[in-house]
Order: sequence, then C-alpha cells, then structure tokens
Amino acid sequence: MKKLLAVLSTAILASIAWPANGSLTPLIFGAFVPMLWLEHSIRLSEGKGKGRKVFLYAWLAFGLFNLGTTWWVSFASVFGTIGTVLINGALMAFCFWLYHQVARGIGLQRALLVLPFLWMPVEYLHMHWDMSFPWLNLGYALANRVTWIQWYSYVGTWGGTIWILWINALIFYGWNFYSGANRYKAWTWFVGPMLFIPLIISYSMYANYEEEGELVNVVVVQPNIDAYDKFNWSNHQTIDRFLEQAEPLLSDSTDYLIGPETLIGTFDERGLSTTASVERLMKLSETYPRVHTVIGATTIAYYGDEKKTTTARVTNRGQYYDVFNASLHFSKVDEQVDVYHKTKLVVGVEKIPFASLIGSIVEGIDLGGATGTLGGQEDREVFVNRRRDSIEVASVICWEMDFPGFTSEFVKNGADVLFAITNDGWWADTPGKDQHLHYARVRAIENRRSVARSANTGISCIINQRGDVSKMIPYGETGAFAAQIKTNSNITTFTEMGDALGRLSIFISIIVLLSVFVKRFLRK
Repeated sequence: MKKLLAVLSTAILASIAWPANGSLTPLIFGAFVPMLWLEHSIRLSEGKGKGRKVFLYAWLAFGLFNLGTTWWVSFASVFGTIGTVLINGALMAFCFWLYHQVARGIGLQRALLVLPFLWMPVEYLHMHWDMSFPWLNLGYALANRVTWIQWYSYVGTWGGTIWILWINALIFYGWNFYSGANRYKAWTWFVGPMLFIPLIISYSMYANYEEEGELVNVVVVQPNIDAYDKFNWSNHQTIDRFLEQAEPLLSDSTDYLIGPETLIGTFDERGLSTTASVERLMKLSETYPRVHTVIGATTIAYYGDEKKTTTARVTNRGQYYDVFNASLHFSKVDEQVDVYHKTKLVVGVEKIPFASLIGSIVEGIDLGGATGTLGGQEDREVFVNRRRDSIEVASVICWEMDFPGFTSEFVKNGADVLFAITNDGWWADTPGKDQHLHYARVRAIENRRSVARSANTGISCIINQRGDVSKMIPYGETGAFAAQIKTNSNITTFTEMGDALGRLSIFISIIVLLSVFVKRFLRK
C-alpha cells in the first residue's frame, strides 16, 4: 500500500505542478521524493526481481503523470493519448531503472548526484527519434515562472532538469538519513542554497535585463477558424476573414503581417506568387509599401518521375511529389515568395514513425489529417526583409517551438526575431494550448529573441526577450493587434551551445554505467 501511495503521490504532485495544469510549481521540487523512497525501499528489501519491480512501479507513476498532464491529446487522437502515456511513461521509467542500477553499483549518494545525467539522455534522445515528444522535459515545469528561469539563456531547459532533480535528491537524502532537528538543519544548509541561489540570480537578471535593437512593427491576426472545419473553407473565405481583422490595423510603418499555421492551401510551389490568395495579400504593399506577409500554407513540390526525397509520394501516373506544412514570406517589392518547410513533424498526424519499416503497412490509412509523411528540409531558413535588410526573421511552425536546440539554429542562422505560427484548436480549450504558449516563452528567454505568436484559434500574443507576455488575444476569439517588438543580434550562451548539455549527459551516463559494470564484474 505504501508503494502505491508513493506512485500516486509522484504522479499527482508532478501533474498539478505542471504549467496550466494546476501551476503549483514549487511542488515539482518534491514530486520525485516518493519514488526515490520507493526505489530505496525495494533496493534494500530481500528477494529477486528488484529491477523489474522498480521499473513497473515507475512506469505506473510516470504513465499516470503523462496522463495527468497530456490528457487533452485525446481531443485530437485517443490513440495518441494511449501512445503518449505508455511510451513516455516507459522512457521515464527506464531512467529510474538506470538510477536503481547505479545506486546498487556505486551507492546511493553518488547515484543521487548523477540522477539528472541519467534522466537527460532520454530527454535528448526523445527529441531526436521518430517518436519524438519533448512536451514533458522536466525543465518545462518552470516555463510559466519566467522570473525563476532567466538563467535558461545560459543552460536552457537542461539546467531546469538538473535543478529540479538535485533538489528532489537533497530533500530525499535529508529526510531519509537525518531525523528531528538534524533533518531540518540538513534541509536548511543544503536544500536552501540549491533552491534560493538560482532564484536570486534569476530575479536579478530579470530586473536588470534591457532590450536593445531596432523596433519592428507587426500586425498579428487570430482568424479563429475551427481547426476541424477550416478545411471546408475556401481560400477566398479564409483571406476575407484574415483581411477583415488585419486591414484596420495596417499603416505605412507596418513591417510584418503575420497569420497562423496552414492558413491557406494547397498550392503548387512552382507558381506561388501567381495564386489568387498570395496576389491579394501582395496587393497590400501598394497601400502599405513596407509590409511583408508571413503566413502558414500547405504546399506541394513536384519532382517528375524521380523520387528525390524519402518522403516523396507517387501519383497514379508515376509522378513523385512532396506535401509540406509551410511558412510563406513575401512582399510586393520583388514578388518573390520565400518558403520554409516545417521539419519537426507531429507523429501520426504529419509523420509515420519508422516509415522505412512500417510505411507500406500503414500507407493509405487516415491518421487524423495526413496520409504518409510530410516533407521537410535540412536547413533552418530565415527570411530577410526586402525593405530593411538588417532584419531577419524566423517563422517557427507549431511544435517546432518546443525543441530548444532546433529553435536555436534559426537564431544561429541570423534570426533577429522569432515568429511562432500555430494552430492549437485541435485540443480545444484545454491546458495544451496554454502549455504551448509557455514553452514559447522559454524559447524567448533562451535565445533573448522577441516572439510574435499567431495562433489560429488562440492564444496569439507578443513575448518579449524576458519571456513576458503582452497583447494577448484569448482562446476562441477572433481578432488582431498591432505591436512593436525589438530585434536582437546578440547570441546567448544557450544559442551557441544548443543541446550540448543533453549530449554531455549521454557521455556522463556512459561513463557512470561503465563504472557500474566494471565494479560488478570485479565483484564476481
């Protein structure tokens, strides 16, 4: 019974600590203590199969945590929810199983010390395989507390994972090995500094950070077209709705007009500039000469009888083509349409995982809006302003914004400002849309870039370089706003390093696991 209570305690504490899911953030610093106790109890018990018991209890705990925080995925896909709970729960349980093996091999104190570096490799790998899902990387637990995490500009969410797990480890150690007044002394001397020093540093950074750079004038539109009904709208109707909100706010000083993901489509990329929708938007430049439009679209690239990419499909006539979730950037200056193809694709909806193995099996099955895998691109392309060439912007599509190192590559390639275009209406009015917004705030801090966010049904807003939100249009409302944001050409430590801490943790974990293996071998 105590073990099941420990399982439920960890699942509940971590769930209600998560942004927009309770947002009782301080609880995350103790949420893992019950599972650390459970592992310790099993390790010191008699009998066989200890590792299996640790894994199964951890799988239950972290599966429930996944269910408690991402239950809203069911609005888009029930199977997606089941997969999220089972796969993500198993990966987190594997981290805990590794911790159990290390504790058996080199002792509890050292195992607690390296616990974050056993957890982080799985977070890293979970961003770089076909079933990627970084939504519950532990550093995101602090995403709604921007005054706490200004130092993410140095270490990113990886630093948050280390901070959370080390405080949990210190609380557990003090509680398990000290009693009475000594326990409180241990917490005061060890937990206190570990908790408050990063907070003090962050508050100081927040108070002293000043934005520098050129002012950019943007108009952000939230058309609020139902995510499931939008495909029944014609492009003409969609542009009517879009311009109805945008035009009253445009002026001679407007630099960018921004619309959400997949606003229009489907278009052949060979003639984008001559499509009726793009031509209508280009005409805005006749009245507002500085305006550049950035919107989402579904596009197609045809390759003839040559299969140029692994994602290419084939028509009945043997002609190969790719379908893209794309971002378009254009103005009347040269009538050229720049295109960026979304590359971090949503599993099941935009991408068949392990397509080379199972693609032929599931080909033709409706997976919630897509058949087959959408195309992507290798480079993180940025768009250069035709009128003000000192300004370069990145249009980051949907959950690409949830991948820290990936987003930093746009900044490395010259992006002074980030545009986040998304469509979060699939999940209805649930915590999912709010969590997605908070993760964009983390990207703003990590890279010290202003973010203009256009979400089809909400939440559209401006995020400054400290992660503060302004000009917010609530979910489910139709509207638009004009705002000024600042560029920044400076590169943060995190932008330069990207996911280096995640890669370093893989190296550290290998060294630790090898030392455990050698010690066990020598004992035998």
